[in-house]
Amino acid sequence: MFRILPVFWLAIAVAVAAQGSEACEGVWRKKLLLIENFTVSPDEGVLCVPMSWSVALEMQLYLLTSLILFADRIGKACEWPPTRVVMALCAFLCVACCGARLAALPDVVAPNGSFWWYTETQYRCAPYFAGVAVAALLSEQGASSGLPDSVAASVSPTAAVLHGVLTALAWAVLAFVMYFGSSGPLVGVESPMQLYPFGFQAAQLQFVLGRPLVGAAASYLLWKILAGHSPQLQAVLAAPLWRPFARLSYSAYLMQVLGFALSFWLLAPFGSAGSPVAQVASAFSQTSKVLLLYAWVVLYILFAFAVAVPSYACIEHPGTALGRKLALTAVRRSAEGHGELAKPLV
Repeated sequence: MFRILPVFWLAIAVAVAAQGSEACEGVWRKKLLLIENFTVSPDEGVLCVPMSWSVALEMQLYLLTSLILFADRIGKACEWPPTRVVMALCAFLCVACCGARLAALPDVVAPNGSFWWYTETQYRCAPYFAGVAVAALLSEQGASSGLPDSVAASVSPTAAVLHGVLTALAWAVLAFVMYFGSSGPLVGVESPMQLYPFGFQAAQLQFVLGRPLVGAAASYLLWKILAGHSPQLQAVLAAPLWRPFARLSYSAYLMQVLGFALSFWLLAPFGSAGSPVAQVASAFSQTSKVLLLYAWVVLYILFAFAVAVPSYACIEHPGTALGRKLALTAVRRSAEGHGELAKPLV
């Protein structure tokens, strides 16, 4: 919360400063209440940090996680294996997500169907709860990042074959959705149906299972890394090169509001076919246009990370440090309180 909310509020303030108060008029309250993924349509919030619906979704999932931890406490009180309780609850929630996506199919394929299936929590929660299940499993196993290579060497031949098959399936799922999208061609924004090489029923099946399968595949690979069964992939992902990008990623995500405002200004001349800029661009070959598009993407990403630096240094990092300090203080006081109760009364 101390990391997420301050940058989120900053992004809304920047959107208002860059595009005027009318940009967030009618939606800012819903955004601040973290309910916009249920109440703000893409058309309504297009100028006011349009991607912030995912922040509301993330916070809602964090609240649901507290209920899972409460179920863990209940399991311990009933002398049930707590890890199995958490994993069973996560599995149930993943299946419920698939059921919600199945129930949403009529709206998705309708000509004027609802778009809420894309942003609402019940349709997107499966990957998150798959990750929670992995965390519970690792906690039971006492696993941590950086286990020795001997862990992988101790796996039996049968288990090694099974891991090999599951790893191949996981990468196949990720490769498939990288090309066709996690929800498939039915949504109209990922892979067009006319270019989809499979039938309509396959497209429906992909919509229902695509995102949950992405969560399952990514969670399995994550478990392999953290349990020490994939030292090569762990070495790649643990490289120091990624750390600055990881730290800046959240601020870069939300500070795109500056990139949006700048893009509207820079691309405005291309909106008129008769403008000199548009006439010059129309003379470019198709290959040149594609290369320019890729160059634009690279420059846009670099700009997003550049404006993320002051956001991280002045808002995000201090907020995270404050939250960590308050949490440690609360834990210390709780421990001291238990210590006082443990002392004899006389």
